[in-house]
Amino acid sequence: GLYQYAISMPYERMLYEKDPDGVLRASNLFAPPGSTARMQFQNRLYSTEPMGPFSLTNSLAGLLVSGLLLTFASVFRIRDWRRASSWFWIATLTVQFVCLVLTKRRAAWIALVIALLLYLWIEFELRSWLIRNRWRLFLPAVVAALLAVAGIYWIDPMILWEAPKS
Repeated sequence: GLYQYAISMPYERMLYEKDPDGVLRASNLFAPPGSTARMQFQNRLYSTEPMGPFSLTNSLAGLLVSGLLLTFASVFRIRDWRRASSWFWIATLTVQFVCLVLTKRRAAWIALVIALLLYLWIEFELRSWLIRNRWRLFLPAVVAALLAVAGIYWIDPMILWEAPKS
């Protein structure tokens, strides 16, 4: 996904801008200027969301969520931070997370948060602790959620406005 975002997608856009009809022919598409087929091709071509080996960004995001959960569990269990393998897991976690953010899939982000909370609950048996401290956690959680939504709106309001379309 990161390779696609940083290298292959910009290269494909450059090729299309130089010779749109040639790229369409090479793709075995008949799409005259102004046609719906050409507009769909251009929309997908100029999308900044990586798809990896899949046809849809949602599929990549789903795979990344499961990978992130497994990688987080591995990082969480590291006991000796001086070992090189520890930093491999941190780097893997970082690359997967950045790629998930680039997919712009809010449902995957929510799924990751829910899965991580469930993992932590299982790991620490948080149930009794949460029951005792639920009111102390509720208000900061609501404030954090509102700040996250405000931050997303500030960065790119279209992420929120286009949500009903998906």
